[in-house]
Amino acid sequence: MRRSRRILLGVLGVGLISIVAILFWALVLFNPTHHRDRISDWIQTHTGVEMVFEGPIALDVGFPSDAFLGLSVGIQSATIRSISGVMPSQPMTINRFSVAFSLEDLRRVLRGEGMRAEGMFDVAEIDIRTLTTDLAIDWSIFLPQAFRHAQGKGRFEINDDRIRLFDLDLMLSSTPIKGWAMVDSWRTEPEIAFDLQIPELEMSNMMPLETQSFMDGLVLVNLPAFSLASLNATGHLAIDQLRSGGMRMTEVKIPIRSKAGGVVSSPITAQLYGGSARIDSIMQVSSEGMSLGSVQRLEKIAVGDALEDLDVTDVVESEADLEIVLSFSGADLESGLEALRGAIVIDGKPGRIKGIDVERLIEQLVEQSSNKGDWQGEGASTPINGLIATARIENGAVTNRDLALRVANLDTRGYGRYDFVSEQINYRLFLSLQNSKVAKSLPPPLNSGLLVLPLQVSGTRQSPAATIDMTTFLQMQFNHMMGGPSPIKPPAKDPVVLGLAEQLRADISARIKAAATQ
Repeated sequence: MRRSRRILLGVLGVGLISIVAILFWALVLFNPTHHRDRISDWIQTHTGVEMVFEGPIALDVGFPSDAFLGLSVGIQSATIRSISGVMPSQPMTINRFSVAFSLEDLRRVLRGEGMRAEGMFDVAEIDIRTLTTDLAIDWSIFLPQAFRHAQGKGRFEINDDRIRLFDLDLMLSSTPIKGWAMVDSWRTEPEIAFDLQIPELEMSNMMPLETQSFMDGLVLVNLPAFSLASLNATGHLAIDQLRSGGMRMTEVKIPIRSKAGGVVSSPITAQLYGGSARIDSIMQVSSEGMSLGSVQRLEKIAVGDALEDLDVTDVVESEADLEIVLSFSGADLESGLEALRGAIVIDGKPGRIKGIDVERLIEQLVEQSSNKGDWQGEGASTPINGLIATARIENGAVTNRDLALRVANLDTRGYGRYDFVSEQINYRLFLSLQNSKVAKSLPPPLNSGLLVLPLQVSGTRQSPAATIDMTTFLQMQFNHMMGGPSPIKPPAKDPVVLGLAEQLRADISARIKAAATQ
């Protein structure tokens, strides 16, 4: 028995001395910096990453999580030239990189039995598009330079086919990003999970559609999720401040679930212009093309602030509730947006037009006074009430047939269209002058018959122009004498637009529910 113990102790002693000797050689005598080329070749053979080490490589005793002892490898200053044969837009620079293995994990790595490790990174110039080549992310909807220049730091864990990035603190061009991301089964069928926070995001830095349309802004906020359509992904994106298509949003929260070519973002929530927004969207991509369905409800929106941000006007002060239902499909994003269909329903709250007092202007017209100081300026305003309108979106234009509101004491109606591509406006406004003081100031025969003033609004969004439409005025008078109806009809929403909104809403809701069961 004593002899057996001595033999066992001797074996343990020899083993311990051998381990100490190996560690001493590896950590003190062996200098991996002298073998950078061999290490580069080994990395390229086993990972497909072509890396050039420009700084020192250090070996040290490491203490990985859930392990008593391990080995740590540290790198300073290295360049990634290609990944799986794909060249990045510029060499990717690594400032610092370290990875720690337990002794058992190191043995598994050397035998090719998989990898378990943890570490940290600090990068100066990384091309995310090239790094994610194997994930088949669709970058086509973004600007060519988007996601090409990233820098920052974070930590990582590798467990065979799972890679987890956490404590991320990145700068993507001028956009800071924090949070975590994880890729499961990255060698076969990747599944992505993430939770990212962005303090401020300007969509025009990422998207090729630099529009200034309020509706385009609501479309664009859905589009980045298209890039994940070919993946299985679940995650959450929080943006403190977002500017999209000329409109500003805060506290934007975007849940994303992508599977089998369908991406569901529901509900997207945000605060904008003193109100709130909820967006329920589904995006689908297949070999035949792509499609988008989106139901957007905006409540208590300060319309004037939105119009000012869009460089339309800064004189409106009013709130409104809007529902916007959008749907498109096409071979690609551009053709899809050209085929955009949708409906808009607006219910306005009482407000005012700043800088002009229409009632006082009418009084001065009656008095034939040339003094403008009383009816315009900072202290002047005109109340607006009872705004309702619907609009139909199709064939690259938005068409309205039922605008109704009261401007001062004048009933106002309107109809017309706006073309998205040319930005041309073709609109008619009808102001009822019945029982107003301005009617009494009109010379005969204008002060009799149908007292409705038609205005034609034309030009472009940036340079609109309004004129009195005398042809329409005379035609209305003739129709009135022949017993025709007045264009000032009781306010009523267009049933065709309401029907289209209901149809699209039901279709989008059914698609979202079907995607949730996949």
